[in-house]
Amino acid sequence: MLYVSLFTQILSGPIMRVNDFIPQLTSAKFNAEQARSGAFMIIMGLFKKLLIANMAMPFVDKVHENISGVPALALWMSAFLYAVELYADFSGYSDISNGIMKIMGINVPANFNSPYFASGFRDFWNRWHISLSSWLRDYVYIPLGGSRCSEFRRFVNVMITFLISGLWHGTGLNFLFWGFSHGLLVYLSPKIKLLRSQIITFLLVMFLWIPFRAVDLSSAFNYIIRMFVDFKISMSLIIQTVTVNGGNTSPITMTILFTSFILLMLHDYFMTRRDYGFIFTLIFTSMTILFGKMAESAFIYAGF
Repeated sequence: MLYVSLFTQILSGPIMRVNDFIPQLTSAKFNAEQARSGAFMIIMGLFKKLLIANMAMPFVDKVHENISGVPALALWMSAFLYAVELYADFSGYSDISNGIMKIMGINVPANFNSPYFASGFRDFWNRWHISLSSWLRDYVYIPLGGSRCSEFRRFVNVMITFLISGLWHGTGLNFLFWGFSHGLLVYLSPKIKLLRSQIITFLLVMFLWIPFRAVDLSSAFNYIIRMFVDFKISMSLIIQTVTVNGGNTSPITMTILFTSFILLMLHDYFMTRRDYGFIFTLIFTSMTILFGKMAESAFIYAGF
Protein backbone atom coordinates (compact mmCIF):
# COMPACT_ATOMS: atom_id res chain seq x y z
CA MET A 1 0.00 0.00 0.00
CA LEU A 2 2.89 2.34 0.74
CA TYR A 3 4.34 1.69 -2.72
CA VAL A 4 1.14 2.26 -4.69
CA SER A 5 0.37 5.43 -2.74
CA LEU A 6 3.84 6.90 -3.29
CA PHE A 7 2.65 10.34 -4.37
CA THR A 8 5.78 11.42 -6.21
CA GLN A 9 5.62 8.66 -8.83
CA ILE A 10 2.03 7.45 -8.99
CA LEU A 11 0.85 9.99 -11.60
CA SER A 12 3.31 9.83 -14.47
CA GLY A 13 6.62 8.54 -13.25
CA PRO A 14 9.44 8.10 -12.75
CA ILE A 15 8.03 4.57 -12.66
CA MET A 16 9.86 3.06 -9.69
CA ARG A 17 9.99 -0.74 -9.45
CA VAL A 18 8.89 -2.40 -6.22
CA ASN A 19 12.25 -4.16 -5.89
CA ASP A 20 14.02 -0.78 -6.07
CA PHE A 21 11.72 0.87 -3.52
CA ILE A 22 10.90 -1.62 -0.74
CA PRO A 23 14.52 -2.47 0.28
CA GLN A 24 15.26 1.24 0.78
CA LEU A 25 12.56 1.61 3.44
CA THR A 26 14.68 -0.11 6.09
CA SER A 27 17.74 2.03 5.42
CA ALA A 28 16.24 5.39 4.44
CA LYS A 29 17.47 8.20 6.67
CA PHE A 30 18.28 11.87 6.40
CA ASN A 31 21.63 12.59 4.79
CA ALA A 32 22.86 16.17 4.39
CA GLU A 33 24.64 15.56 1.10
CA GLN A 34 21.65 13.71 -0.36
CA ALA A 35 19.30 16.45 0.88
CA ARG A 36 21.47 19.11 -0.80
CA SER A 37 21.30 17.14 -4.04
CA GLY A 38 17.53 16.78 -3.66
CA ALA A 39 17.08 20.51 -3.01
CA PHE A 40 19.03 21.34 -6.17
CA MET A 41 16.81 18.95 -8.17
CA ILE A 42 13.70 20.74 -6.85
CA ILE A 43 15.20 24.12 -7.82
CA MET A 44 15.98 22.70 -11.26
CA GLY A 45 12.41 21.44 -11.60
CA LEU A 46 10.91 24.80 -10.64
CA PHE A 47 13.25 26.59 -13.05
CA LYS A 48 12.20 24.31 -15.90
CA LYS A 49 8.48 24.56 -15.14
CA LEU A 50 7.95 28.15 -13.96
CA LEU A 51 10.49 29.84 -16.20
CA ILE A 52 10.76 27.77 -19.38
CA ALA A 53 7.60 25.66 -19.81
CA ASN A 54 5.19 28.34 -18.60
CA MET A 55 6.79 31.02 -20.79
CA ALA A 56 6.71 28.82 -23.91
CA MET A 57 3.17 27.54 -23.38
CA PRO A 58 1.09 30.68 -24.29
CA PHE A 59 2.91 31.09 -27.61
CA VAL A 60 2.52 27.40 -28.54
CA ASP A 61 -1.15 27.32 -27.55
CA LYS A 62 -1.95 30.48 -29.53
CA VAL A 63 -0.31 29.13 -32.70
CA HIS A 64 -2.16 25.81 -32.46
CA GLU A 65 -5.46 27.67 -32.07
CA ASN A 66 -4.99 29.40 -35.44
CA ILE A 67 -2.56 27.41 -37.64
CA SER A 68 -3.78 28.98 -40.88
CA GLY A 69 -3.67 32.54 -39.55
CA VAL A 70 0.02 32.81 -38.59
CA PRO A 71 3.15 33.04 -40.78
CA ALA A 72 5.24 29.93 -41.47
CA LEU A 73 8.00 31.36 -39.28
CA ALA A 74 5.63 31.26 -36.29
CA LEU A 75 4.91 27.57 -36.98
CA TRP A 76 8.63 26.78 -36.93
CA MET A 77 9.13 28.72 -33.72
CA SER A 78 6.11 27.07 -32.13
CA ALA A 79 7.37 23.59 -33.09
CA PHE A 80 10.72 24.34 -31.48
CA LEU A 81 9.14 25.91 -28.40
CA TYR A 82 6.81 22.95 -27.90
CA ALA A 83 9.82 20.63 -27.87
CA VAL A 84 11.32 22.97 -25.27
CA GLU A 85 8.05 23.20 -23.29
CA LEU A 86 7.44 19.45 -23.21
CA TYR A 87 10.96 18.65 -22.06
CA ALA A 88 11.01 21.43 -19.45
CA ASP A 89 7.53 20.53 -18.18
CA PHE A 90 7.96 16.76 -17.86
CA SER A 91 11.59 16.66 -16.77
CA GLY A 92 10.80 19.53 -14.36
CA TYR A 93 8.02 17.44 -12.84
CA SER A 94 10.41 14.48 -12.58
CA ASP A 95 13.12 16.63 -10.96
CA ILE A 96 10.71 17.91 -8.30
CA SER A 97 9.46 14.38 -7.66
CA ASN A 98 12.95 12.87 -7.42
CA GLY A 99 14.23 15.78 -5.32
CA ILE A 100 11.49 15.26 -2.73
CA MET A 101 12.32 11.56 -2.55
CA LYS A 102 16.04 12.26 -2.18
CA ILE A 103 15.39 14.54 0.80
CA MET A 104 13.37 11.66 2.32
CA GLY A 105 16.38 9.39 1.84
CA ILE A 106 14.94 7.40 -1.10
CA ASN A 107 16.89 7.16 -4.35
CA VAL A 108 14.70 7.19 -7.47
CA PRO A 109 16.05 6.25 -10.92
CA ALA A 110 16.70 9.21 -13.23
CA ASN A 111 13.94 9.76 -15.78
CA PHE A 112 15.85 11.98 -18.24
CA ASN A 113 19.46 12.16 -19.37
CA SER A 114 19.96 15.13 -21.73
CA PRO A 115 17.64 13.64 -24.40
CA TYR A 116 18.11 16.48 -26.89
CA PHE A 117 21.79 15.59 -27.14
CA ALA A 118 20.89 12.09 -28.36
CA SER A 119 22.56 10.59 -31.43
CA GLY A 120 19.85 8.53 -33.07
CA PHE A 121 16.42 7.44 -31.87
CA ARG A 122 17.63 4.40 -29.96
CA ASP A 123 19.87 6.73 -27.97
CA PHE A 124 16.98 9.19 -27.57
CA TRP A 125 14.80 6.55 -25.93
CA ASN A 126 17.67 5.62 -23.63
CA ARG A 127 17.56 9.24 -22.44
CA TRP A 128 13.84 10.24 -22.60
CA HIS A 129 11.32 9.01 -20.00
CA ILE A 130 13.82 6.31 -19.06
CA SER A 131 11.55 4.57 -16.58
CA LEU A 132 8.82 4.08 -19.21
CA SER A 133 11.34 3.00 -21.85
CA SER A 134 12.80 0.34 -19.54
CA TRP A 135 9.30 -0.80 -18.53
CA LEU A 136 8.24 -1.24 -22.16
CA ARG A 137 11.50 -3.06 -22.86
CA ASP A 138 11.11 -5.49 -19.95
CA TYR A 139 7.35 -6.10 -20.13
CA VAL A 140 6.56 -5.73 -23.85
CA TYR A 141 9.62 -5.95 -26.12
CA ILE A 142 11.49 -8.81 -24.41
CA PRO A 143 8.38 -11.00 -23.85
CA LEU A 144 7.60 -10.60 -27.57
CA GLY A 145 11.00 -12.08 -28.33
CA GLY A 146 13.18 -8.96 -28.20
CA SER A 147 16.12 -9.13 -30.60
CA ARG A 148 16.69 -12.89 -30.19
CA CYS A 149 14.78 -13.73 -33.33
CA SER A 150 14.73 -13.13 -37.08
CA GLU A 151 15.27 -9.62 -38.45
CA PHE A 152 11.65 -9.35 -39.57
CA ARG A 153 10.35 -10.49 -36.18
CA ARG A 154 12.64 -7.99 -34.43
CA PHE A 155 11.17 -5.23 -36.62
CA VAL A 156 7.64 -6.36 -35.69
CA ASN A 157 8.57 -6.44 -31.98
CA VAL A 158 9.94 -2.89 -32.13
CA MET A 159 6.85 -1.60 -33.94
CA ILE A 160 4.40 -3.27 -31.53
CA THR A 161 6.31 -1.84 -28.56
CA PHE A 162 6.18 1.71 -29.91
CA LEU A 163 2.57 1.48 -31.03
CA ILE A 164 1.75 0.54 -27.43
CA SER A 165 3.86 3.51 -26.31
CA GLY A 166 1.75 5.73 -28.58
CA LEU A 167 -1.48 4.35 -27.12
CA TRP A 168 -0.10 4.87 -23.61
CA HIS A 169 0.05 8.61 -24.37
CA GLY A 170 -3.36 8.85 -26.05
CA THR A 171 -5.91 6.99 -28.17
CA GLY A 172 -6.07 9.22 -31.25
CA LEU A 173 -4.57 8.40 -34.65
CA ASN A 174 -2.00 11.14 -34.07
CA PHE A 175 -0.56 9.17 -31.12
CA LEU A 176 -0.51 5.96 -33.16
CA PHE A 177 1.31 7.83 -35.94
CA TRP A 178 3.75 9.26 -33.37
CA GLY A 179 4.44 5.79 -31.92
CA PHE A 180 4.74 4.19 -35.38
CA SER A 181 7.21 6.87 -36.55
CA HIS A 182 9.37 6.54 -33.44
CA GLY A 183 9.39 2.76 -33.77
CA LEU A 184 10.44 2.96 -37.42
CA LEU A 185 13.22 5.44 -36.65
CA VAL A 186 14.44 3.37 -33.68
CA TYR A 187 14.73 0.38 -36.01
CA LEU A 188 16.41 2.37 -38.83
CA SER A 189 18.82 4.51 -36.74
CA PRO A 190 21.55 1.85 -36.37
CA LYS A 191 21.36 1.13 -40.11
CA ILE A 192 21.46 4.72 -41.48
CA LYS A 193 24.37 6.91 -40.34
CA LEU A 194 22.57 10.18 -41.10
CA LEU A 195 19.86 9.30 -38.55
CA ARG A 196 22.55 9.14 -35.84
CA SER A 197 23.45 12.81 -36.22
CA GLN A 198 22.53 14.85 -33.14
CA ILE A 199 21.05 17.68 -35.22
CA ILE A 200 19.00 15.35 -37.45
CA THR A 201 17.80 13.43 -34.41
CA PHE A 202 16.64 16.62 -32.69
CA LEU A 203 14.90 17.95 -35.81
CA LEU A 204 13.03 14.67 -36.36
CA VAL A 205 12.04 14.52 -32.69
CA MET A 206 10.83 18.13 -32.95
CA PHE A 207 8.73 17.36 -36.04
CA LEU A 208 7.21 14.29 -34.37
CA TRP A 209 6.14 16.36 -31.37
CA ILE A 210 3.76 18.18 -33.78
CA PRO A 211 1.27 15.26 -34.07
CA PHE A 212 1.81 14.65 -30.34
CA ARG A 213 0.57 18.20 -29.63
CA ALA A 214 -2.04 18.52 -32.41
CA VAL A 215 -5.74 17.86 -31.77
CA ASP A 216 -5.82 15.23 -34.51
CA LEU A 217 -3.71 13.79 -37.33
CA SER A 218 -5.13 15.99 -40.10
CA SER A 219 -4.30 19.12 -38.07
CA ALA A 220 -0.76 17.82 -37.62
CA PHE A 221 -0.28 17.24 -41.36
CA ASN A 222 -1.77 20.67 -42.11
CA TYR A 223 0.64 22.23 -39.61
CA ILE A 224 3.69 20.53 -41.18
CA ILE A 225 2.65 21.42 -44.75
CA ARG A 226 2.12 25.07 -43.82
CA MET A 227 5.62 25.22 -42.30
CA PHE A 228 7.02 24.97 -45.83
CA VAL A 229 4.41 27.09 -47.66
CA ASP A 230 5.44 30.69 -48.31
CA PHE A 231 8.28 30.54 -45.76
CA LYS A 232 10.02 33.91 -45.43
CA ILE A 233 12.24 35.66 -42.92
CA SER A 234 12.18 39.42 -42.45
CA MET A 235 12.29 41.81 -39.52
CA SER A 236 8.57 42.54 -39.83
CA LEU A 237 7.76 38.80 -39.85
CA ILE A 238 9.98 38.22 -36.82
CA ILE A 239 8.13 40.98 -34.94
CA GLN A 240 4.78 39.58 -36.09
CA THR A 241 5.85 36.10 -34.98
CA VAL A 242 7.12 37.15 -31.55
CA THR A 243 3.90 39.08 -30.82
CA VAL A 244 1.56 36.39 -32.18
CA ASN A 245 0.16 35.76 -28.72
CA GLY A 246 -2.04 38.85 -28.79
CA GLY A 247 0.84 41.01 -27.60
CA ASN A 248 1.32 38.93 -24.44
CA THR A 249 4.64 37.62 -25.75
CA SER A 250 7.25 40.36 -25.98
CA PRO A 251 10.82 40.33 -27.34
CA ILE A 252 12.01 40.55 -23.72
CA THR A 253 9.99 37.46 -22.79
CA MET A 254 11.40 35.56 -25.75
CA THR A 255 14.94 36.64 -24.85
CA ILE A 256 14.51 35.41 -21.28
CA LEU A 257 12.97 32.15 -22.53
CA PHE A 258 15.73 31.37 -25.03
CA THR A 259 18.44 32.39 -22.54
CA SER A 260 16.91 30.07 -19.95
CA PHE A 261 16.79 27.19 -22.42
CA ILE A 262 20.44 27.72 -23.41
CA LEU A 263 21.41 27.73 -19.70
CA LEU A 264 19.45 24.50 -19.23
CA MET A 265 21.27 22.89 -22.17
CA LEU A 266 24.62 24.06 -20.76
CA HIS A 267 23.69 22.48 -17.44
CA ASP A 268 22.74 19.23 -19.17
CA TYR A 269 26.06 19.26 -21.03
CA PHE A 270 28.18 20.00 -17.97
CA MET A 271 26.05 18.21 -15.36
CA THR A 272 28.81 15.67 -14.61
CA ARG A 273 31.06 18.53 -13.49
CA ARG A 274 30.37 19.11 -9.78
CA ASP A 275 32.35 22.38 -9.96
CA TYR A 276 29.38 24.04 -11.63
CA GLY A 277 26.74 22.95 -9.10
CA PHE A 278 26.77 26.12 -6.96
CA ILE A 279 26.87 28.41 -10.02
CA PHE A 280 23.85 26.76 -11.65
CA THR A 281 21.97 26.72 -8.32
CA LEU A 282 22.50 30.46 -7.94
CA ILE A 283 21.54 31.23 -11.54
CA PHE A 284 18.45 29.00 -11.60
CA THR A 285 17.19 30.24 -8.22
CA SER A 286 17.68 33.92 -9.10
CA MET A 287 16.06 33.65 -12.54
CA THR A 288 13.10 31.64 -11.23
CA ILE A 289 12.42 34.23 -8.50
CA LEU A 290 12.82 37.18 -10.89
CA PHE A 291 11.07 35.85 -13.99
CA GLY A 292 9.20 32.68 -13.02
CA LYS A 293 5.62 32.66 -14.25
CA MET A 294 2.72 30.89 -12.59
CA ALA A 295 0.16 29.44 -15.00
CA GLU A 296 -3.46 28.39 -14.66
CA SER A 297 -2.82 25.12 -16.48
CA ALA A 298 -1.30 22.14 -14.71
CA PHE A 299 1.64 20.07 -15.85
CA ILE A 300 1.22 18.56 -19.33
CA TYR A 301 1.35 14.97 -18.07
CA ALA A 302 -0.53 15.32 -14.78
CA GLY A 303 -1.73 17.89 -12.27
CA PHE A 304 1.30 17.43 -10.04
